Amino acid sequence: MANYASVVVESDLLQLDREFDFLVPAHLSEVVRVGQRVKFQLGRTKKLATGFICALPEHSSFATSELSEIVDETPVVTEELFALARQVANRQAVALGEILQQAVVEHMPRIQKPEAFTGAKAIDSVPNIPGIEALPERCAVLTSARSITFGSLRYPDWCWLFLKAANQTLGQGKSAILVLPEKDQILQLTSLFKAVGLESAVTTVLPGAKKSDRFIGFHKILGQETSIVIGTRSAVYAPARNIGLIAIFDDADDSLREQGSPYTHAREIALMRAGNGVKLIVAGNYRSLEVQRLVEIGYLQDLAIKLPPARISFSPPAQRLDAASFKLMRDALETGPVLVLIPRKGNSATVYCAGCDERLVCQNCKGPIWENEKGEYRCRVCLGISHGCPKCGSAKLRRGRTGSTRTAAEFGKAFPGITISEFTSSTKVSAVKKTKHLSLIHI
Repeated sequence: MANYASVVVESDLLQLDREFDFLVPAHLSEVVRVGQRVKFQLGRTKKLATGFICALPEHSSFATSELSEIVDETPVVTEELFALARQVANRQAVALGEILQQAVVEHMPRIQKPEAFTGAKAIDSVPNIPGIEALPERCAVLTSARSITFGSLRYPDWCWLFLKAANQTLGQGKSAILVLPEKDQILQLTSLFKAVGLESAVTTVLPGAKKSDRFIGFHKILGQETSIVIGTRSAVYAPARNIGLIAIFDDADDSLREQGSPYTHAREIALMRAGNGVKLIVAGNYRSLEVQRLVEIGYLQDLAIKLPPARISFSPPAQRLDAASFKLMRDALETGPVLVLIPRKGNSATVYCAGCDERLVCQNCKGPIWENEKGEYRCRVCLGISHGCPKCGSAKLRRGRTGSTRTAAEFGKAFPGITISEFTSSTKVSAVKKTKHLSLIHI
């Protein structure tokens, strides 16, 4: 039975960055626990404030008022999460309550919490990554930016790396947190875990998710003995038990940095949370300056995934597609996907007058005219529409150098039965087929 409770206010105000002691009413003394969210009267305001119980001291010389109610009897802040939040708050010079606001989801009394789950077991059929047999406690891994095929599955090498590390962690009876910068990467990695039979162990933390989904996911993690958490930068605060692995992919991506207060970066929080006894993996197709510094001072071990180099064919600018490139693409499409880099997007990079053969420029700003993927003749500078040649008045136009959209149409005729995908700033393809898939990327 507890008579006193020390509470951290759920607020970003620095003047409230301290512990407040309250008396525990008799009807709550048997159910009060550390980590619970509670309500209380703070100052002269009529609105009740919320906070988290951080301790239950036996004596207090400052407690004068009572707790009003317990919002949720389930403790939502673990002792390890309290220590991490305090460390982050001190580093960023912000209030502890501001960090806890990011780490803990809002209470939703009408949403049913998931049932407690003991945790999933590791699987046996995980392929070995070439060049990496055993991962050390702390390492920085340079990936090959290539895909690995296992049976009918084809995923980037970093997906297999994270799968292998998380599966080993599950086998040790511990949890893993995998932090990725983009939603598409989260869905891609989640689909791999689902394909190998680890779906029940995975909880995703997606950006822009509904509050109810975040609430259910948070309590699912909280109720599991072992779990795998996959998400964006907020996933680094996940209340996973017995953490044995924290892995981050592409830490140089700005999506992993909090743009507003407290201006934290998932990489720095992961370094603080890893501490001793927790494996830390920072992987990426390239390496940030911060990670390279950690490698140079010996804190992270330097590793790399070594795969055979891809076959590359280069066509001179004067030729659309030479015979050697055509044959190489045709043969490669039978064994795997093919990537084609195109320097220009749209149907045509330039437009000429069919009458006077003059290259068209914008009448307003003199910028070049091009034909976009919608078949519109627009200025590259002011985006104005061109209706004809201003010099001779002709409305008949002809295309100049071919863009990615027209190239995709031509490849569709040259390679019948092949899936053609075009990657531009406005179009994004989330999945690539194992074979017979031709991808065009505007660079």
